[in-house]
Amino acid sequence: DTMTNDYIDVTATTSEQSSKLIMDIPPTPVAPKNKPAPKKKANAAHKEGVFSPIVVIAGTLLGPEQLNKVRAKVITIHSDLIKS
Repeated sequence: DTMTNDYIDVTATTSEQSSKLIMDIPPTPVAPKNKPAPKKKANAAHKEGVFSPIVVIAGTLLGPEQLNKVRAKVITIHSDLIKS
C-alpha cells in the first residue's frame, strides 16, 4: 500500500512552525485593553449638602416652579464664572 504513506502529518509541521520565530523577529506585544472607569450614579435628590437648607427654605417661600427658575439662573451665572 503506497497510497497510505502519501499523506503528510500536518500537525507536527504546524506545531513546529508555531514555536519558531519568522526571520528572528519577536512577536509584537499586545497592549492590555483599558476598561472604562465605572460611572458614578448621580443622585438627583441630594438630601444633605452645603446649600440644602437654603434650597428648602427657598422652595417653601417661592414654590417649585419659581425655585427651578432661580436655580437655573444661579447655575448659569456659576457656569459663566467658571468659564471666564
